[in-house]
Amino acid sequence: MKKLIGIAFLFIISIVSVGVSAAEPQQGNIEQGRQLANTRCEACHGPMMLSQAGLFPSLRGQKQAYLYKQLKDFKSGDRADINMQAQAGGLTDEQMRDLTFYYSLLTPINLNAKVK
Repeated sequence: MKKLIGIAFLFIISIVSVGVSAAEPQQGNIEQGRQLANTRCEACHGPMMLSQAGLFPSLRGQKQAYLYKQLKDFKSGDRADINMQAQAGGLTDEQMRDLTFYYSLLTPINLNAKVK
């Protein structure tokens, strides 16, 4: 019985540690993120990180873990888009953390909201 409990404990620990590494980004350097956004992302995603003419997704206020995973997937080729693969391919993990942290702190803008 003790052996079974020990195995179950190790199994739970391994699941928890995998979950932590999958959500890897933990904050980042906001100023570095801002600089990367301005130099690498603005051309397509816009100066306010809003979608340009609906062709590219808005990045403002997205969850850091979500954005980080997308960049990792583009870099690894698990997600296909020639432009994003080129952009993500040139980023280090630290740059991805900085960039996604910056985006996650921006307030989303609802362009469809009615003005009173």
